[in-house]
Amino acid sequence: MLADAKLAKIESVLIFAVARANTPDKMAAFLRYETEGGLHCKLKLYLSPLFGEIAQPLDAKPCTQPDVNDLSLFIGHQQALRTLFY
Repeated sequence: MLADAKLAKIESVLIFAVARANTPDKMAAFLRYETEGGLHCKLKLYLSPLFGEIAQPLDAKPCTQPDVNDLSLFIGHQQALRTLFY
């Protein structure tokens, strides 16, 4: 339940940022459920680089570009996957 509330807050911040952006087709957030050897999955949220200013207050950490397999678009333009990964 707490994870749902946190994700909803992040979603509203990201939607607002995309609405204000000059290049919304290059701003996207992707979700993936990952297992790390345990019983439970972890939800990972990947933000495109244009979310840079917003990432720090959300406690996001920089990472390399994730593998495109099993990513789901969470926020952003429908073509973002193609624009950012291909």
